Amino acid sequence: NNTKARYLLGKVLLSMSDCQEAIKEFDKIIEMRPRHSDAYFMRGEAYRLMGKHELAFKAYKRAIRLNKHNGLAHAYLGDCYRHRSWYRPAMF
Repeated sequence: NNTKARYLLGKVLLSMSDCQEAIKEFDKIIEMRPRHSDAYFMRGEAYRLMGKHELAFKAYKRAIRLNKHNGLAHAYLGDCYRHRSWYRPAMF
């Protein structure tokens, strides 16, 4: 389906360090399927790689709200807390 193709394209773009284009693909997926937790996670990945930790933080939080079992989202959210120097929330 279209979301699967876009998701794979976004991952390929991200692996090629084309974060801006990857974000566009993940945004399109989110537009079509607002509860697609993996698209939020991958959008967070792109923002993190760009050094936009605030935007990555928001994307990871949303991914976790949609799928609390996403271990990588939890791990990278902790990294965002570290960049904000918010150590206490990262521990709980």
